[in-house]
Amino acid sequence: MKNHWIQTDQPIATWLMDLRRLVDAPDDLLALVLRVLELGNEYQVYRCSSSDAEDVATYTRRRWREDHVLELFRRRAGDTSSARMSWFDRDGNVVDGHVDDLARLRRQLEPTAESMPRGFRTLGEPPVRFFGLRIEYEGAPSVPARRDAEVAVYLHSDIWFPFVHGAEHPWADYKRWFDNRELALQHTPRLNRFLGELRALVTLAGGAWKVDDSECHPRYRQWIGPDGIQLDGPVPELMPPGAEDVTWPDS
Repeated sequence: MKNHWIQTDQPIATWLMDLRRLVDAPDDLLALVLRVLELGNEYQVYRCSSSDAEDVATYTRRRWREDHVLELFRRRAGDTSSARMSWFDRDGNVVDGHVDDLARLRRQLEPTAESMPRGFRTLGEPPVRFFGLRIEYEGAPSVPARRDAEVAVYLHSDIWFPFVHGAEHPWADYKRWFDNRELALQHTPRLNRFLGELRALVTLAGGAWKVDDSECHPRYRQWIGPDGIQLDGPVPELMPPGAEDVTWPDS
């Protein structure tokens, strides 16, 4: 079994957009949000869709036009986002497709049913998750009801990283790593280009962009930079040959 990546409740990597300097320019802030949605679709790492007849971008525009409310990446009940990811099928071949929940995919790839600890099969998080807030404006000119405008970008899976601990593996010791570069090189360059453009977009608009150390997994922090996940660099101590052929115990 070659899929040693996991998904967890807690984020593994987090970036923060501080947009407070833009709250007095709501049209500019709206344009930034819409551009992020475009870039996410362009790089196929944050492709938004909805069960509602009104797509996310149209809804965001309408909320501002009709209600003077800016929705900063707040999901409605029917909204989902997906990314084009690569993984190993059961024959060990690399396949790719759009995924809206990596944990659901991971469950389907378990070596034996229910063999992975539930904490590594958490459902409900997209490959790239945005978390923002709602800003309501009043009067003319528009005055924001709140001044804080921070948006977080989360990764809940280590599938993006060049090396993974294989935390669900019977030999996992949190010292040796599995080489995940064959997968990461397929999808992480697109993520990095997306995050790099977001950083440039935010800073050019007068906002700030940073890695949130408090919301990054300490063991993976060495690969997390302001423009994404570093794919080159030193190779850590790896699991010995034969680790991929281990038989998983039943849960």
